[in-house]
Amino acid sequence: MSAIPYIGQDVVELITDSNHIEIVLPSLGTISPSAIKNKIAKKELKKNSLKIPKGFLEAFVGFVDGDGYFSIGETDKGYIRIKLVINVSKDSSRRGESYSNSNLLKEFQETLKMGSLLDYKSKDREYSRYIINKTDLQYILIPLLRHQNLYFLTNNRRAQYLKVLHILEGNILFYKDIPEIEVPQWGLKDYQKVEFLRNWLVGFTMAAGSFFIKGNKDACYQISQMKHHNLLFAIKGLLNLDIHPTPGDYSHLRVSSIKDIQKVIDFFSFSGNWPIFGHKQQQYAIWIASLRESTRYKHLRFPNI
Repeated sequence: MSAIPYIGQDVVELITDSNHIEIVLPSLGTISPSAIKNKIAKKELKKNSLKIPKGFLEAFVGFVDGDGYFSIGETDKGYIRIKLVINVSKDSSRRGESYSNSNLLKEFQETLKMGSLLDYKSKDREYSRYIINKTDLQYILIPLLRHQNLYFLTNNRRAQYLKVLHILEGNILFYKDIPEIEVPQWGLKDYQKVEFLRNWLVGFTMAAGSFFIKGNKDACYQISQMKHHNLLFAIKGLLNLDIHPTPGDYSHLRVSSIKDIQKVIDFFSFSGNWPIFGHKQQQYAIWIASLRESTRYKHLRFPNI
């Protein structure tokens, strides 16, 4: 069963004329007429994108921040090629997990109603890739993110996203004409002001977080990220944790105390945030089951999963 709940009537029903969707979700830059094959179906898809729950989009942005990237390349003729790419390992069947990461990408595709999936091998490992092309980015996804006031938080993704916006809005065609884009550095207060940080963290955890039990039976929740000390401090504040992120270029936030583990459980199970889905949800369920059987953690408040 999909993790996406039923969505009732909303603002999309007020858009009776499909042409009005361009007022609500204006496309970025000029789109070649040949790039949209079935214009009527595409307009309907754009209109229906307003039904996608904002919480899902917030988690999707967090996942892209952790495991995706905007590819900005050059064609053989010197034109710019843009796409959003998410790569995941297909095999997550360890420690009792049976949910494939490729199924997670299918959930993204089925909910967003765009993009393509492909499987590939690299160094004897199997991977799945989800790709959203330039036309869908400028016609639907980015206008939808802007409509919901959503954006990316990690330094690399922010830089890529700002460059994509500059290219599309400026109708820049050739790779050689892409200018250098200055990306302002964010401090702790910038991250603390992000209104969608809670569901963003759900998605980021699905990509870059982990729930595990150490050899000494300590339960752990961990988030790691290169050169993002301020972001990790914002996450610490969001979860009201007692522990601080580790210093250095490669920082991580790891909690294992009884008090902090309860705060993590409260955040992911009792705070009304968008639910974890995909294989990380299975990892979380296995983690909760282990905590129930732990002498140290068995008196915590657990969800019914």
